[in-house]
Amino acid sequence: EACAVCREYNNDPDHDNDFNEASSIPAQETYSEWKNSPYGDPADPLYQSCVDCHMPPFSSVPVEVCQVMFPPLLRDPSTVHGHDIQGTSATYLENAVSLSMSAQQVGSELTVEVVIDNDQTGHSVPTGVTLRNMILRVIASDSSGAALSQLSGDTIHELGGIGAPALGNFSGLPGKLFSKINRDAAGNEGTVFTEAIEIVSDNRIPALSSDTTNVSFDVAGLNEDINIEA
Repeated sequence: EACAVCREYNNDPDHDNDFNEASSIPAQETYSEWKNSPYGDPADPLYQSCVDCHMPPFSSVPVEVCQVMFPPLLRDPSTVHGHDIQGTSATYLENAVSLSMSAQQVGSELTVEVVIDNDQTGHSVPTGVTLRNMILRVIASDSSGAALSQLSGDTIHELGGIGAPALGNFSGLPGKLFSKINRDAAGNEGTVFTEAIEIVSDNRIPALSSDTTNVSFDVAGLNEDINIEA
């Protein structure tokens, strides 16, 4: 509940200081995402608190509580937690979900299925403010490295970046953008939560849930190995 103070709140579109009226839009829901999952149930074998995941112990050997006392007063290292509140470090982000991929060719069409399992995280992925998102990009290329044409299936939302892919802009390419997308009073999508009057879509992956993305590529006339990446 202490963590929820900064991880669970609504906005106030009409600025009347009432954040719990019908017009209020959820801004962050990390606490309830966790609370409504098995991880938030103390009776469930999967139960873990926010501290268990985000403030892990920083030592594997006994920690001196006080250097003045003799002999030193030592504390069990498993009870001494780090206070940097990890979560957005590479270690956490790169191990938030599990990804599996399969491919099948039927005639001149190569179908790729990518499954993302949120089996590593105690809340939705991504979570927190709506600026956060996760992009799945699916690439199929021939032996020379040339990208194959997409025939059907999911493509990355324009919030994935409009422009050169080499600069990190993946809009319209095979794959999927995972995010909560808000709309403001002027009709603009992708707005920050403070300006939101409506949630347009939310395809984030809840804890212990999975998402499947399907993309088909054109392999007509090719008789060579195809490289597929996700």
